[in-house]
Amino acid sequence: MLFSVLGVLGVITGYNIYGHLRGLNEKINQRITKEFEKPNISKTIELVAKDNAAQILINNIEPEVVEFRLTIDSLISNTDSIIKSTALQFSNNLEEKSNVIEEKLVVINNSLNEIEKSRKEILSIETEMNNIKKLAEPPKLKQKGFNKESIDNGLRLTVNFEPTKNEPLGVITFIVTILDDAKLLKIGTNAKYGAFTGGEQGNISNNKIGQYQYSLVGSGDPTVVIEVSKQCDFIIESNYLEKPVNFNKSKY
Repeated sequence: MLFSVLGVLGVITGYNIYGHLRGLNEKINQRITKEFEKPNISKTIELVAKDNAAQILINNIEPEVVEFRLTIDSLISNTDSIIKSTALQFSNNLEEKSNVIEEKLVVINNSLNEIEKSRKEILSIETEMNNIKKLAEPPKLKQKGFNKESIDNGLRLTVNFEPTKNEPLGVITFIVTILDDAKLLKIGTNAKYGAFTGGEQGNISNNKIGQYQYSLVGSGDPTVVIEVSKQCDFIIESNYLEKPVNFNKSKY
């Protein structure tokens, strides 16, 4: 609007008012620039800038610093809360798991105690059964003594046995087998080792195998007496022996 009025006035008066004002404005700007270039004004501005620089920095930066510090404090506080919460939760979980483990250990220990108790009961039953079994088993014979003496036609060998249990024995059977070239001449027993029923001599086959049966009357040691042509290897078997008894001629 201002420039339109100036244009109308210029037409009426024939004077370029707009151009004059623009030139005046340029002169004012140039004058201001020159004034600011003067040493005293430039120095004054510099001093003012220096004096106010700290405050300018404080006014512009301090709010940011305060906000940053508050943010950091908030983060630290939140982090501390998270750590404490996590530690508490972990502690609670650990305590809970520890309680569960302890309960399971108690159950396991109780089970082990029950197992040990059952094991002892089983061992006791087995021991009792073995004792009953031994009582029910018939007595066995084990070698007690051995005697060798020379006779006209060879050797007389006397083998004594004793029962494993103090119980009466039934019919005792002895079988003697010669293992080398010696001859079996006689097989029987001797009354001095206890009264008995049955013949004094048994049967011999091929001068190698002899069998004798008899029964003791009262106490006494079961005894078999054999006569052989010479020192020899032989074995004795019996219905009361757990296994055959071997005799080596080099050892008697």
